[in-house]
Amino acid sequence: MFSVSHIRPQLPPLRPRKFKQGEDADAYHKNGWWEGVILQEWNNGNYLFMFHSDNQSPKYVVFGVNQLRLHRTWFNGYWVPPVQESELAVEEVQREEEYNEGDLVEVRNDEDGSNRSWFAAIIVKPVGNKRYLIQYATLETEDNTDFLEKEVDTSHIRPRPPDIVVPDQFVMLDQVDAFYKGGWWKGVIIKVLSGDSKYHVYLATREEMEFKHDELRLHQDWIDGKWTKPSPAKRRTMSQKGKYTIGLGIEDPPHLQPGSRVEIKPRGFGYRGAWFSAIIIKRDTPIYSNHFVVKFTDLYLDINTGTRPLKKMSIVFIRPQPSPQRPRKFKIGDNADAYHMNGWWEGVIVVELQDDNYVFLFHSEYQWPKCLVFGVSQLRLHRTWFGGYWMPPALESELDVEEVQREEEPTKITMEMEELSEGALVEVANDEDGFNRAWFAAIIVKPVGNNRYMIQYDTVQTEDNTGLGKEMDILQIRPRPPDIPVPDQFEMLDQVEALYKGGWWKGVIINVLSDDSKYQVYLATHEEMEFKHSNLRLHQDWVHGKWTKPSPGVHL
Repeated sequence: MFSVSHIRPQLPPLRPRKFKQGEDADAYHKNGWWEGVILQEWNNGNYLFMFHSDNQSPKYVVFGVNQLRLHRTWFNGYWVPPVQESELAVEEVQREEEYNEGDLVEVRNDEDGSNRSWFAAIIVKPVGNKRYLIQYATLETEDNTDFLEKEVDTSHIRPRPPDIVVPDQFVMLDQVDAFYKGGWWKGVIIKVLSGDSKYHVYLATREEMEFKHDELRLHQDWIDGKWTKPSPAKRRTMSQKGKYTIGLGIEDPPHLQPGSRVEIKPRGFGYRGAWFSAIIIKRDTPIYSNHFVVKFTDLYLDINTGTRPLKKMSIVFIRPQPSPQRPRKFKIGDNADAYHMNGWWEGVIVVELQDDNYVFLFHSEYQWPKCLVFGVSQLRLHRTWFGGYWMPPALESELDVEEVQREEEPTKITMEMEELSEGALVEVANDEDGFNRAWFAAIIVKPVGNNRYMIQYDTVQTEDNTGLGKEMDILQIRPRPPDIPVPDQFEMLDQVEALYKGGWWKGVIINVLSDDSKYQVYLATHEEMEFKHSNLRLHQDWVHGKWTKPSPGVHL
């Protein structure tokens, strides 16, 4: 039995429409229309939607235009705002299915790990509810009398990719699909064999196998109904001297780069419901992993050594460190975080006291006492990190601004000059004989004017075995990079720098040798060499006066 006040007519079908930030809308979710508000427009006609209901979890969900409608209220026998005729959907004869009988497609198989591969198939017929009967082009029945047929959901089907001609040969670190066991498996070229017709490929299954040229194709992705251009692991760009240079094209977002400060929600008993400060050390493995090696700044102190051990954490429990916020007034019922026992704990404001103090109720069932009093300097408005954004977004007026600022901020040149003072430890690039791909340790002897310095090498010597001195332009000088610990070993496809001929040369790990203390590295000079662990470091770039975080290897 329902009261008439909780019953209203069904809205007529409406055309998909554009929404603006802040518009009240309804989202079709869990077989019903839920009230909420549009927070942000995303790409491809999608919107970030916040539910009004306090009982809905998650609070924020991304919906497409076909799952949204403008919110209306039924009042006194009318819709408010009224439904305009131009908003009504026009009935058209549309196919439910995305594919027609006879279409050539590729099908993903979820069994036995085959979800990393795609198999050629043909559409036999649609069977309804966005499902199709398909027939494989390469997989046969058990009695080998016919090709295997299967009913597949449309989410496991895509068109066959367009052919991309590889004129001569694949090159080191190209991302490819390899034809294996009747399907196309994603991988990376890690060795071009001498005959140029065969390659060693490191597959997403972590297997290394040999393939012929005609068993490979450049990798492409089917995203939002379009083929993306292949993303080669190594971009083939030409330098000024006509040489190929290496640059890996896939990177983690800034907050997941090694050296970044983040907040992490530990899963250990006693820490649930709190976020603690940590530093990203590296991705656990560069091959399709969602785990990172981190070092907490305030947790897990080893009292015997005085150090904090490295931990592995899932990306699900890692978020950026929020920007400092001004102290603010809170209302009863505000969701907030309280700084307590070296972490930020989630909870709610339940009582406002005098002198900007508040009674805070912890959400965590494991926290005792359940309520504590905090001042405004120990509280911040609770926000959720979702899809690369803070929700609700932090307004500029909320951000903390330093009260005392110097009248004159140092210019970029001034800061560079301070860093390059006499005696500064630096690295220099040498343009002779292709050495511009390497950096050599040196010390600043003195400035000589016009942004030039006299330097002395640490590792390059004169014929009489004294340190070589040279005048260098500031563009060929950078500070020595910070040390980034590699806890156990480097991983396949890590970008590194190798100590060779007295300098650090950029390269990529293409083989971890069996004893785990040596590695085969493919250098930017197109040489393949073996290095010990102690002669390698993670690659970093000095850009605009700052060290960029190391770019991880190719993620399969």
